[in-house]
Amino acid sequence: MINIHMESLKKVIRSFYNICKMKIVLYDSKRTFLYSYPDSMSNFCAEVRKCEKLAQKCFACDTKGFDICDRTKKKHIYTCHMGLTEAIAPILENGITIGYMMLGQVLEISNRESVIKRLDSLSTHENIDVNVLKKEITKVQVITKETINSAADIMEMCACYLWLKQIIKVNEYSTIQHLSSFITSNLSGDLSIKTICHYLNISKSTLYKLSTTSFGMGISDYIRLRRIEAAKNLIKDNTLTISDVAVRCGIEDANYFTKFFKKYVNMTPSAYRKLIHSDF
Repeated sequence: MINIHMESLKKVIRSFYNICKMKIVLYDSKRTFLYSYPDSMSNFCAEVRKCEKLAQKCFACDTKGFDICDRTKKKHIYTCHMGLTEAIAPILENGITIGYMMLGQVLEISNRESVIKRLDSLSTHENIDVNVLKKEITKVQVITKETINSAADIMEMCACYLWLKQIIKVNEYSTIQHLSSFITSNLSGDLSIKTICHYLNISKSTLYKLSTTSFGMGISDYIRLRRIEAAKNLIKDNTLTISDVAVRCGIEDANYFTKFFKKYVNMTPSAYRKLIHSDF
């Protein structure tokens, strides 16, 4: 779904690192790792993740960051469970999140003492050597809150630049293809605007824009059209009752389905079935 000009991407991310000296990681819209610079995790974080329980907390912190970023469509700065600071920014294409940039992990000066004290409480965790952690925390970049905020602002600008220069982009047809496929697979289920927006991770206004641009009509009208098309095909099967057809098209009430079908086809489902079979 994502198209990336990898050499240009690497240039942008390395330029950011040369200025800020902070690790940058790129993810796609499904939160799958794509690229990072430098390419290795800090020794401190690697040591922490040797403990399964702590690794799960790391994952939970990142997940929460992604979720907030999805909801606000803006950068989000947060402190992980170990006291290190990270930031994440969405890469947006017409309001749709197509990827993420994440920076970290750095240590804010005001958190330094509390992080060191926290390490002593980890002695009971499996696979954790507190002495090693205390040694590795001294190698983590220590910066001011103001510097972190500035770096996050620059990262957010880079995220905009990646899309503006089409270094990372999504083929619009792929998005429409996902929408169309989702509707096809869920004709008998929930096709509410809220459900579709959640699936595609887009806003209502973006969904309407995609639908009108690609289908020439609003999304609700398009779903009705697809249900009518499906109903016409299902009605050809004499083994299915009209009620069966209605349910498979996402309409539980057979009487309502009959009125719905007649409104768009100008005849009842039963009359349409007779007409279809009379042609054979």
